[in-house]
Amino acid sequence: MAQSIGGGGGRGGTAFVADGPSGLTYADGALTVNTALTLGGAGGASGSGGDVTIKLIGGAAVTTGLAGQGSLGSGLQSIGILAQSIGGGGGTAVDGTGPSGSAASSGGGLSGNAALTIGARGASGGGGSVTLPPSSSGNPITVTTYGESGHGIVLQSIGAGGGLTGAGSTGLAGGASTAGRTARTIDLRLGGASGSSGNGGNVLVNNPILNIRTAGMGAYGLIAQSVGGGGGLATGSGVLPSLSGLGGQGSSGDGGSITVNLPSNATIATTGLGAHGLVAQSVGGGGGIAAGYQAGITPSLVDPKTFGTSRGDGGSVFVTSLADITTTGPGAFGIVAQSVGRGGGLGTIGSQFYAASMGNPSGSDGLAGLASLVLQGTISATGENAVGVFAQSVNGQNVSANTVTVNLGYVAPAQVTGGSGQGAGIWIESGNASNRITVGQGSSVSALSNLAINYTGGSGVNVTNDGTIAGSTRLGSNAYTLTNDGTLKPSTADTGQAVITGSFVQTPSGRLTTRADFAARTAGQFVVTGDATLAGSVEASLASVVANSPVPVLTVQGRTTGSLSAASTALFDFAVVPSSTQAGQHLNLVATGSRLADARFALTPGRQAAAGYLDRVFTAGTPQFGTLFAALDRAAASPGEYGQHLGQLGPRSSLSVGAWRAQNAAFAVNAAMSCPIFAASTAFLTEGTCTYARLGGHTAVANGDGDRGRLHADNTILQAGGQGEVAPGWFLGGALAYENGRMSASDGVHGIADVGHAVLTVKRQEGPWLMTGAVFGSIGNIDLRRTNSLPGFGGTGVGSTAPTTLGGRIRAAYTVAFEDLYIRPFVNLDVIHSRLGPYTEAGLGAFGLRHEASEQVTAVVTPAIEFGLRKGLTENTVLRSFVSAGVDVRTDTQWRTTTRLIGAPTTVDGFTTVVPQARAAARVGAGLQVFAGDNLDLRMQYDGSLSDRAISHGGFLTFSYRM
Repeated sequence: MAQSIGGGGGRGGTAFVADGPSGLTYADGALTVNTALTLGGAGGASGSGGDVTIKLIGGAAVTTGLAGQGSLGSGLQSIGILAQSIGGGGGTAVDGTGPSGSAASSGGGLSGNAALTIGARGASGGGGSVTLPPSSSGNPITVTTYGESGHGIVLQSIGAGGGLTGAGSTGLAGGASTAGRTARTIDLRLGGASGSSGNGGNVLVNNPILNIRTAGMGAYGLIAQSVGGGGGLATGSGVLPSLSGLGGQGSSGDGGSITVNLPSNATIATTGLGAHGLVAQSVGGGGGIAAGYQAGITPSLVDPKTFGTSRGDGGSVFVTSLADITTTGPGAFGIVAQSVGRGGGLGTIGSQFYAASMGNPSGSDGLAGLASLVLQGTISATGENAVGVFAQSVNGQNVSANTVTVNLGYVAPAQVTGGSGQGAGIWIESGNASNRITVGQGSSVSALSNLAINYTGGSGVNVTNDGTIAGSTRLGSNAYTLTNDGTLKPSTADTGQAVITGSFVQTPSGRLTTRADFAARTAGQFVVTGDATLAGSVEASLASVVANSPVPVLTVQGRTTGSLSAASTALFDFAVVPSSTQAGQHLNLVATGSRLADARFALTPGRQAAAGYLDRVFTAGTPQFGTLFAALDRAAASPGEYGQHLGQLGPRSSLSVGAWRAQNAAFAVNAAMSCPIFAASTAFLTEGTCTYARLGGHTAVANGDGDRGRLHADNTILQAGGQGEVAPGWFLGGALAYENGRMSASDGVHGIADVGHAVLTVKRQEGPWLMTGAVFGSIGNIDLRRTNSLPGFGGTGVGSTAPTTLGGRIRAAYTVAFEDLYIRPFVNLDVIHSRLGPYTEAGLGAFGLRHEASEQVTAVVTPAIEFGLRKGLTENTVLRSFVSAGVDVRTDTQWRTTTRLIGAPTTVDGFTTVVPQARAAARVGAGLQVFAGDNLDLRMQYDGSLSDRAISHGGFLTFSYRM
């Protein structure tokens, strides 16, 4: 504490604390304590305060009070740093009467009266200057306080007596029930009387690096105060005090100038109810700050009362803050900048908050000074009824006074946030017709209440925005204008309604943003009560988008000139369409077109087809797809992400199943093409009569691409058949087979297939020639499951389809045999019709897929050659070993399917997806066959297929019985 006091005073106080097992206890069950504290000289005493300068060594740390008791802490008025220059007598005085425990006994408790009076009575004297310069080494100064009214730093210069006083105790704080606890009353009176006079001196905060933290009700971070005519700072704790005086009674004196400069590496943070971050105040005519808080009661601004009959001008208040200032308590403002003439200041009594001149215009004389703020950094006041920046110049019961200006953005931007309830981002009170707020580039203003800027008083405020304003703007009347050269938002979320109480001008570079839900026909809206001159644009972020479904974005109740353009999003184009009602002229936003298949996205063929289909669905105006289109629009900011989203809407590997079935339709017929046996003792192969059973399987991998994942398929086949000679050299055969397949793709598609096969063969053996004809077909069921991982629309679609094939084969084979070796070249010609039945996915709602039936007719030519050896193992056992090689050449290499979204209009053509198939595939085979006597043989065989699209490997075991 540093004091310079003229006219008598200093530091004083009273305390009465009694502590029993349950709190206060007294023999008669009750105690009465009456206290009267007066700061200021009387009866002609005089004297001026000298200049006070606080020089702190860098790195200094000050901690007061005691932590550990919630947001209140403990330690009534445990101020971190106090500097006073007072003329006319005064200083500090605190009445700490009350229980030290958490409750008083029920036998009567504490009663009595406390009268706190700040200001001289007939004494005179001016306050000197008070200065807080930078710390000596340029390092931070840390101040941490706990407890009610435990302010971080208080700088006071007071003329005509006064200072700082308070009444209460930690035990009386907290707002619990007063039954059996206390019946004390506290009366606060600020301001000189009886002809007292004296000017407040100048107060300067000159760029110290401050790190201030307070935890307690009414614990301000930094107070810079100059009062002429007597007064200062008074607080009452425990019960709500009365405010019988805020302003002088016949005193006089001007407030000095207040200059607060804070650097960018300074911080102020408070957590308590009514704990303002920074208060810069100059009052002429007596007054200052009077506060009485009660837990659970949030103060809100009310009309002022008339308290004083004094004279004096408020000084100019200049705040240049580059610091971060944060408050979280109810009614706790970030910055308060106030110049008051004719007496007054700030008064908080329970739920009532006064910020005004309290003088009677008919009996007072005084002007208010400038209130000028230049801000950067974060100013955040997020409690109920909290204001980010409150600035006022007023004299004589809110009579307009001097100019108030707030400029956001200095070297760097400023972000100002206000609280809920009656909170606001920036609140201008009174001032004059030249009031102005400028929001610089990169700066922003918002509030949890959605009131970004508020004006109250007899004039108004003009606002120029080059940054961002989110929420309503109250300018005072339609004579004042909001000029937007930056961004206006109806709220921080771009929803709801923002009212501009005044006139509105938007320049060509200005923009209105809105969150539009075209499906619900709602959007964030702006209402202008005055005239509007329009240019610039409207930009929508999309909750949903539907073609030709207008949503209102701006209503002008006055005259409208100019027009707005509509900005396009990544995928959609818009227009602004006017309409009129009795409520005014409305400007509506309409989606007019889409560009989902734009070439700039460089989509794969399948995704390009899906995007073109979605363009058609959008044009049809389908509300249930509005949220999907909005999600795609957000994703389109990244072409890669957009393509992935489109891929989730397409069939992906679901259609690879059809292509795979067509590619391998001849599984069963291959086994029915030969029932060979060696003739006599040579290696010549001939046909015979036999029955056989075959067990085998395939495993295959089909490569993926940009439209589908890598497919892995495993098939198991059980086949039985036979053939017999119906005439010399003629053989008739047949076979039945059952196939079970399981498929899994890397893109989330899975399937299970159950298929039955049938084959009928006719063969003609003529010497070395073997001519074969076959008819084959299959029918079955495939259960498919497709996972959609599109954010917000994910799930699993399931469906079943019926695959069928019907084909014919002609084979010509010629055998060249030697004693132990044979060579058999052959050629197959297959004609195959493959079909996949229609199916509809369940489980994805409107975003599931409906596939039309797909089919393909293709011819496959397979030239091949087989080499075999005969080797006798025993007298009755012969071994046949063989290898083969060939190539399949297909005439049709594309499997096509048309698909639609379930919820899309049936009048919209679907999109066709193409699955590529290999034009040519190499075929290889190898096997061993053991003939045991004339009737039995066992054959083991490997078959493989290799192409640029897929690789498959198969193995079979065939048991034959010959008749």
